[in-house]
Amino acid sequence: FHLQRQFVRATGLSPRQARLGERLHRARALLMSGMPAGEAAIACGFADQAHLSREFSKWTGLPPGRYLRQIAQNR
Repeated sequence: FHLQRQFVRATGLSPRQARLGERLHRARALLMSGMPAGEAAIACGFADQAHLSREFSKWTGLPPGRYLRQIAQNR
């Protein structure tokens, strides 16, 4: 518990949240490279595309497809 408290103090996230953030960051990069969402989900350790979409939406406020369209419009 001491290590976990130190981690939260240093990063502002729990170790589990930090790991999820890393997985979502990797998934975002794969999606931006053109990989289909189902494949990106499996490659990043999510159970399926719906699991990735649910977590992605929680972190970004948008589902992956809408997020990518918005990024493309802003370029």
